[in-house]
Amino acid sequence: MTQYQLEKIPLPQLDDLTYADLVREAIERIPRILPEWTDHNPSDPGITLVELFAWLTELLIYRVNRIPESHYRTFLKLLNDPASDYSTLPNLEDAIRLTLRDLRERYRAVTLEDYELLLLENWYADLSAVERKRWGRIARAKAIAQRNLEAAIRSERGHHAEGHISVIVVPAQTVGAMPIPSPKLLEHLWTYLDERRLLTTRHHVVAPIYVRLGIDIVVKLEADALARTAFPAIQAAIETFLHPLRGGDDAAGYPFGRSVFASDLYRVIANLESVRYVERVEFLPADPADADRIQRRDDHSPSSFKLFPEELPFVDRDQIAVSETREGR
Repeated sequence: MTQYQLEKIPLPQLDDLTYADLVREAIERIPRILPEWTDHNPSDPGITLVELFAWLTELLIYRVNRIPESHYRTFLKLLNDPASDYSTLPNLEDAIRLTLRDLRERYRAVTLEDYELLLLENWYADLSAVERKRWGRIARAKAIAQRNLEAAIRSERGHHAEGHISVIVVPAQTVGAMPIPSPKLLEHLWTYLDERRLLTTRHHVVAPIYVRLGIDIVVKLEADALARTAFPAIQAAIETFLHPLRGGDDAAGYPFGRSVFASDLYRVIANLESVRYVERVEFLPADPADADRIQRRDDHSPSSFKLFPEELPFVDRDQIAVSETREGR
C-alpha cells in the first residue's frame, strides 16, 4: 500500500437503466399520454420505434458513464492546490480519493463548531516545531454567536452584537491555577482566524471570564475519619470538579456557562469514603455584586450559583471552608 492509498470512496453508477427497463417504462406511459393506442405488441410499428429509441438511449447512458481518464485528471487539476497536485499521480483512484480528502478538510470558519475545531486541531497542526514549543496547545475553545466579549464594560458584554462571534480559549499550558492565555497568543489566534472567517463576520478571541466564589461546607464525618485528612480531601475534590481543565463529570473541564449546582457538590463530597453525609453547602461570591446569582429553593437553601455562557467558575482551596457538624455528638 502506497502513502497515497486511502479508504475506497465509491463513485456513482450512471448507467443503471437497462434496455428492458426503458422499454417497460415507455410502454407504461402510453395509456396516460395516448389512451387510443391499445396495441402494445412487438408487431406494432409504434412499439418497434419504442424499442429502437430504448436501444439508442441505453447506448447514450452507457457512454455517459464511460468518462475518459483524461477528463478526470483535468477536473482534478482544477480542484487541487498547485502545491499538491494529485492529478499527476499514476493511480487515478488514489488521485480522486486524496483530492476528496483535502476538499473535506476544515479550513473556512463558518459555523461555531468551525471556529472551535480550527483552534483546537488545525491551528496546532499548522505550527512549526518552534512555534508549538512557544505557544503550546489550546485545551478548550468555546465560540459564542452575536456577542462581543472584548467590550470593556461588563454590562456591554451581554448585549446582542449583530455579525460578531467571540471565541473563548483556555490554554493547556498555564502558570498558576487559573489558565489564562497571553495577549500575544490571543492576537496570534485572531490573525489565524482572520484568514478563514467570512467577510461579513467580526470575530474576537478572548480569555475566559472567571467568576470567583467561595464555598462553605458542613459535613458529618465517619467515626474513624480524621478532620485533618478529610477536610483537605473535600477541598481537593471540589477544586478538581470545578477546575477549567480537569473538572466536570468527564474530567475534561467544567462546562462553560453551566451553573454551579449545590446538588453536584453534594454528590462529589458524599462519594468520599470519609464523609457520612453533607449537611450544608453555601455559596459565598467573592464580588458582592454577584450575590444575586445565588438561586434558592423554597426553603431558602442555595440550589445553584448562576453563570453566563462565557463564564467559568474559579475556586481554589483557600476559598473552600469545611467544618464538621456537632449534631449527634
